[in-house]
Amino acid sequence: MTVEIRTYGGLKRDVGEKRIEWDVEPGATVGTVLSRFAETYDVDESDVLVMKNGTHVEFIDGESTPVEEGDTLSFS
Repeated sequence: MTVEIRTYGGLKRDVGEKRIEWDVEPGATVGTVLSRFAETYDVDESDVLVMKNGTHVEFIDGESTPVEEGDTLSFS
């Protein structure tokens, strides 16, 4: 399934892209996507604020929040 990752602020500058489309495995969580992102772009995942479809993931299930086809994850 495909999700869109949008980057903001200094993270956008460091990554060099505003929008990234990624294929992720069914059953993926915000945490698994964030870990892959952090490894790919050599960023400290503990410094990344994450929103799923406009809602801060801490108001859902944190990094355990499931990711679904077509979701937009915002990282800043």
